[in-house]
Amino acid sequence: MKKYALLFSISLVFFLIGNLPASLFASSIQSPYLLEGSVWQGHTNNPKFGKIDWSFSPLALFQAKLGWYIHIEQETHALVFDLSIDTSKQLQFSDITGTLSSATLKKFKLLPDNISNIASFEVKIDEFDIDWNANNLDARPDSLQGLVQVKKLNVLGELLGDYQLRIDSENEQLNGVVTDKDAQIKANLNITLSPDNKLNIQGDIKANNQKMQTLLNGAGINNKVKFNYQL
Repeated sequence: MKKYALLFSISLVFFLIGNLPASLFASSIQSPYLLEGSVWQGHTNNPKFGKIDWSFSPLALFQAKLGWYIHIEQETHALVFDLSIDTSKQLQFSDITGTLSSATLKKFKLLPDNISNIASFEVKIDEFDIDWNANNLDARPDSLQGLVQVKKLNVLGELLGDYQLRIDSENEQLNGVVTDKDAQIKANLNITLSPDNKLNIQGDIKANNQKMQTLLNGAGINNKVKFNYQL
């Protein structure tokens, strides 16, 4: 049952990434730690995020926005994205790409100890865009979409392979599709997280070899998955 619960928990983690308050990023850029440069271009070293570089994007002015290119890097993670704000105070993170380790998610308290103690993996982020209302940074994003890949998923010493999660949002509901990529446990799961935080997971899960299928059978895991949970 641990593998079953873990796969769902990993999916949930990436929805939590989508709910990460924008104020967390804003506070890091405003950090007093070793700020060098100006609002147009500069860098800082933040103990939580690592090295942060930014440069002003003049092309954003043609869209009535103020925009910057941001690069964040530390030993356990690296992210690059465009940050902009328009006249209606809509904050946008666009073209987000990068990698995060399971250690990074644990450090930011996005991964429970009971998961991080038995699993390790790398998260690759691609094609991600997030929009927030700058007047309510702690709320769920107005819009979120992109692709997250879980690579080298290792649970209790067993390498389960790579998975990907495509996420989009509509009317404050987060929708995701989990599929496998060269994995020992095949997954095709549809996931929704409603505005009132009801998690629903449905789809198929099946091992692609007899050893893993025996483990799933022993844990009482059926090929058809239907899971509902109030967060």
